[in-house]
Amino acid sequence: MMGRLKVMKSYRYGCYFLKKRENEEKHGKNFSDDKLNQINYILYICSH
Repeated sequence: MMGRLKVMKSYRYGCYFLKKRENEEKHGKNFSDDKLNQINYILYICSH
């Protein structure tokens, strides 16, 4: 169980950084992290 949780966590962070980079490319480096966190949270909820 613990191992699976770790995988999920790293998967989530992987998605986060991927999205962050994607958004930085689209919106510039100072794209709001709060907005990004909201988007990621929604995506995370939707995909599970």
